[in-house]
Amino acid sequence: MNKFTFKYHPDPLVTGVFKNDKAVPCGCCGLVTDVYYDRWFYSSNSGSEYDVNFCPECISSGKACERFGGEFQCSDNVDDVSDPEKLDELLHRTPGSSDYQGYWPAHCGDYCAYVGSIDGSELEDSEFFDEIRETYREDITALDFEDFVHDAEYNVIHLYKCLHCGKHIAMMEQF
Repeated sequence: MNKFTFKYHPDPLVTGVFKNDKAVPCGCCGLVTDVYYDRWFYSSNSGSEYDVNFCPECISSGKACERFGGEFQCSDNVDDVSDPEKLDELLHRTPGSSDYQGYWPAHCGDYCAYVGSIDGSELEDSEFFDEIRETYREDITALDFEDFVHDAEYNVIHLYKCLHCGKHIAMMEQF
């Protein structure tokens, strides 16, 4: 697992999108792996999303997306970044986040790294609160910041970190 690094999702085992609880065959290469991705995969071939197990190598190489005509992040739910290589890496060679609604933010001209989630009730007491207030995106959540904080009590907050300035950005998964 350590030989696979993902720029926009540095530790998918810690965030829970990679599992290591059993050995499974990779849905792409067929090799049995004890570290696997078990989240959604958006396939343009099927026109929908579905769960499948992929090994880290098939994700990092882009083979899984190439073989199945899909993406690990819905391209409609990402910020615009001017470099198409960065978008390609995010969509086709980065395991998705654990955020079901799946909006992937950018900051400083690049996509942010997904670092995990916290329970919404922990938001105000988090060490990232001031950064989150500063980087808050009303255009994505359609809530002003105070409503976001109030509503966060009942939701999960997904944290992303800017790869350039280090600031945290929060996305809310509403239930």
